[in-house]
Amino acid sequence: MLYHNHSFFDGLLFYLSLQNNNNLNKFLFLQEINMDILLIIIGLGFCIIGIVGSILPILPGPPFGWLGLLLLELTKAIPNNYWFLGVTFIIAIGIFLLDYMMPSISIKKFGGLKRVLLELYLD
Repeated sequence: MLYHNHSFFDGLLFYLSLQNNNNLNKFLFLQEINMDILLIIIGLGFCIIGIVGSILPILPGPPFGWLGLLLLELTKAIPNNYWFLGVTFIIAIGIFLLDYMMPSISIKKFGGLKRVLLELYLD
């Protein structure tokens, strides 16, 4: 077989390129649309996990929400805004770190027992 090491899509692209460029352009356009739909679905899923993570303590909400925003920004429907991504990344990391550091800081500041501090990190 001539294409035994190639994927199905490589063979399809070769076949369409032999037919005419119009079919190839339609195929590539459909691949872009499918990729955008996949990125939107996964991005919305990460945003929903981020919202649920703001309620459930086991899920880190801000990083998941930011990953959802990143995936939504990678689609063709939304123009890339790197300032927005940078600022929201810094905010998400800041909230994530504060979320995990504030209990230990408040226990130390208000005179909690060291045993409580150890239990906090073991849970």
